[in-house]
Amino acid sequence: MGAIQVQDADLTKLDIVIEHVENSTSKMLTIPYSSLEQYKRLIREKLSNGFWTDIVGTDLIYFIFKMPDGTLIEHEYSKKIALQ
Repeated sequence: MGAIQVQDADLTKLDIVIEHVENSTSKMLTIPYSSLEQYKRLIREKLSNGFWTDIVGTDLIYFIFKMPDGTLIEHEYSKKIALQ
């Protein structure tokens, strides 16, 4: 949601597999580790202001928030961090 500027071709170019499409704005993706930083860069650039996305891995959840003014806030959540 909020990443309507991200085209399927942008994803497949990064070897990202589109596993499931909920609706026109919500997709479940499989992102190879080797493409993760490129995917984050793509989202930072093309995510609409006022939206956020999450990347759920096996050991963490990574959030990218794009505030209404365009400011980016990123947060990583993992059990390791939560227990500290």
